[in-house]
Amino acid sequence: MGKPLDHYLKQQKSAFLSNPMPDLQSRLADLEKILELVQSHQSEICAAIGKDFGQRSATETALLEVFTSIEGIKYTRKHLSRWMKVQKRHTSIWFKPAKNRLLPQPVGVVGIIVPWNYPLFLAIAPLVAAIAAGNRVMVKMSENSQHLCQLLQGLFAQSFNEDQICFIAEEGETGKAFSQLALDHLCIYRFKYHRQGSDGKCS
Repeated sequence: MGKPLDHYLKQQKSAFLSNPMPDLQSRLADLEKILELVQSHQSEICAAIGKDFGQRSATETALLEVFTSIEGIKYTRKHLSRWMKVQKRHTSIWFKPAKNRLLPQPVGVVGIIVPWNYPLFLAIAPLVAAIAAGNRVMVKMSENSQHLCQLLQGLFAQSFNEDQICFIAEEGETGKAFSQLALDHLCIYRFKYHRQGSDGKCS
């Protein structure tokens, strides 16, 4: 049994308020740590996902989850400086001589609910986006991803404090409680299944 969800949330909100606008260099450093974590533990990640699925090709996991996660981190790292810049916006003639601008800012604590089918990529992709934007992140893994969750909990704990990134395992009603937290933003993937005869299709 892990710590109460409120414990992580309060911890992360407090940490965010103490540093609400991380600079570019600190964000890049965090992305580099995540990249190193994924690159250095590819075999362990593939093995953990294989155990969760019962039988899943390590090649499929490496190609569709590990590779895509690594490339996503590299892409974010390359473009982050531009994404953080203040952007000009058009001002209607009715409001002249006023000027508009968009200032990218973190929102605070971001929650991510990860589905079971591609658990690494669907955890890392939104995690990287949230960290690049300067947020704190709570990641709730699927009940069908217990081995991967345990692995990621251990790996991320070596590089990040839980007041910045924490992975949370499903323990029965965790998902429901997680979705009801006072998060500043919640990222959730939903899959709808439609029955046609005896077949189920995902859309």
